Amino acid sequence: MTHPLFDELSDVEAETRDCNKCGETKPIEEFAYRGYNKNGSRQYKHYCVNCDYAESKKIKIFKEQRPVDEWNHKCDCCGLTKQEILEELKRESSGGGIYKNKTIWTYDHDHDTGEFRGIICQSCNAMHGGARDKIKNLYNGIKYREKCNQ
Repeated sequence: MTHPLFDELSDVEAETRDCNKCGETKPIEEFAYRGYNKNGSRQYKHYCVNCDYAESKKIKIFKEQRPVDEWNHKCDCCGLTKQEILEELKRESSGGGIYKNKTIWTYDHDHDTGEFRGIICQSCNAMHGGARDKIKNLYNGIKYREKCNQ
C-alpha cells in the first residue's frame, strides 16, 4: 500500500494496524489516540476511530441510564465508597490527590461483548485490566498473595 500523500509510484509504505474491535487493517491515521508520548508522537489506541465512536456512544447511553452518585455510590467490585477509598489512599501515602478533579468511578464493561458489568473504582478497574479481565489471572494472583502471606 502506498502512502496516501504520495502517488502510486511511491515506494513509501503507510503504517497500518489491525483494529481489535472490527478486525479491519487500516492506516494508522484512522485509529483513535489517547494522548502523546514524551517524544511528542501520538499514542494510538488498539481500535479505529469508527469503533471508538461506537464505543463512546454506548458508554454515553449507559451513563445516562445509570448515573453515579459520586459520594454515595459503593464500588460494585470492592464495596467501598469514594470517601473510604480516599482515606485508604491517604493511609497508603499516595494521598488520593490524583482524584481531586477527576471521578474515581469507571463504567466497567466486557471488552469482548461490550456488555456493561457495573460501576467500579479506578483501583479495581486497574486490577482487572492488569489481569487482562481473565478470572484465572485474578485467582492465580490471590493464590500467590496467600502463599506470600504465610
